[in-house]
Amino acid sequence: MGCALSNDGEGRSANHNRRNTMIIKPTVSIMVGDGIKIQDKEGTKIIFIFGGPGSGKGTVVNNLVEMYNFRFICGEDLILEKLSEKLLVDHEVGTAATHKLQSLLGEDSSHLTLHWVLELLDEEISKYKGETVLIDIVPNLKFLLRIPTFSKCCAKEMALFEQKHAVTFAIDLSLDQDHLISNINQSHACSKSPSNGPTKDDKGNSDEMDTSRTQRRFNIYLNSVKEFLQYFEKDGKLLTVDTSCGNIESVWEAVSNYVVESDLAVPCKGIEQVILFKLNEDDYDHIDRERYPMLDIPMKDHVENYAEATPEKILKKLCIELRLHAYQWKSFLVDVSGSCLCKDEYLKKSGNGQLLFLECEQGQLDYFMHGLKRRTMRKKSLVRKKEQVYKAITTSENEALLFPEFVDIEICRKIGVCYLNSK
Repeated sequence: MGCALSNDGEGRSANHNRRNTMIIKPTVSIMVGDGIKIQDKEGTKIIFIFGGPGSGKGTVVNNLVEMYNFRFICGEDLILEKLSEKLLVDHEVGTAATHKLQSLLGEDSSHLTLHWVLELLDEEISKYKGETVLIDIVPNLKFLLRIPTFSKCCAKEMALFEQKHAVTFAIDLSLDQDHLISNINQSHACSKSPSNGPTKDDKGNSDEMDTSRTQRRFNIYLNSVKEFLQYFEKDGKLLTVDTSCGNIESVWEAVSNYVVESDLAVPCKGIEQVILFKLNEDDYDHIDRERYPMLDIPMKDHVENYAEATPEKILKKLCIELRLHAYQWKSFLVDVSGSCLCKDEYLKKSGNGQLLFLECEQGQLDYFMHGLKRRTMRKKSLVRKKEQVYKAITTSENEALLFPEFVDIEICRKIGVCYLNSK
């Protein structure tokens, strides 16, 4: 293995009863295999990703696709689709079709082999020449994982596959048994998280039973991926990300930092960004910038003829800045004071942008920036209550555009629509 990297991602734990507490950032370590070479920026890059329950794999995959425009191939979806075409003569779909496939594979498991799955991947990869393709080859369904012709020594089949499609590297979102349950509790990766003590639900199922079920699923996953991990580790092509901290946002930041720092890709857009619009010079002066770190973007430094510039021109420049800093920052304080964005008569109405919803939020920045629901028993002064009220426009891409409480809601809406039309 090669060098070790670390990332300080934002944690969720904090003392909610104090106003100026810091948000603790857990460390996420990354081990980079010495066989990982990212050289050909023009050719197709193949990346396999592995991660079991509680590892945050779903979030990492979604964000890589959204932020870096990776192409994604889901092995389970591909297997179920092609097996249905191969084995089912009727038009059953969903759960009924899955149960029937399970029964048919139980009678004859030879229909599902690793060689066949890699042939399917070959066909899919050919659709994305010159792009970065992310592959999750290991299905979640237990009956697929238990097929011996699929979960087997993969060295021979993978070597043949790489003669046509050389794999750039594989990501292992590593998690050990000791951290499994605590991670799932933090990430809500299962619908019923085990509690501190054994309890029973209405049907008599105990938390201990639920914990055992989760651990059995985890062990099945480990057995199904160990041959793949050994294969990539042998060639030094394994990127091991320690997910034991249980903080999915920190895990994602570590992976994202590696993508950029290794020159694998640059962001095409940000993910769930929080943008505070500063319409007056003293807006947000009360904010604790240590607890709520944000990148300052004074638009007058980025726009020519700033005072006369149209809202569209200003916001187009803003979108460029947000994209440039997307992997390093998630929250931004954008100074548009003295611009046309502060004057209702200059804001053009447009029906092209689609806002998911518009809402006036009550609360501190903990909600928008750290995902925390602020709860405290202390009485707040009227001044503090006033400071904690933000008007928020939330876009269909889950971006939050924040404005001081005094800003007219119609101006907020028009800026939101203009922002979407400028992207």
